[in-house]
Amino acid sequence: MEAFFKPLAYGWHGPIFVDQGFLSHLGWGFAVTLLGYFFGGPRWLKIIGVVWVIHAFYRELIEEALEATTVSDLVSRCAPVLILLAIEAIRSRRIAPQPA
Repeated sequence: MEAFFKPLAYGWHGPIFVDQGFLSHLGWGFAVTLLGYFFGGPRWLKIIGVVWVIHAFYRELIEEALEATTVSDLVSRCAPVLILLAIEAIRSRRIAPQPA
């Protein structure tokens, strides 16, 4: 029974919001990057974010075989980091002192 129901609940042909891999990639992408911000501020947010993206490309393109889900896995791993870096860039631009 598990072999029948698991693809329905967690497979890519099922709803995207139920897919376990997609959601875990999003969650870890946000968590690891924000952990860098927690420990070192904006500088470490950028460092850990870049390391996470490099790790994602290594993991998806070198460690794992190329599959139909490779592109979606890369997007789901890198999108949270890019969102957080964009938010930080907007925040730092607003906080920066304006020239007189």
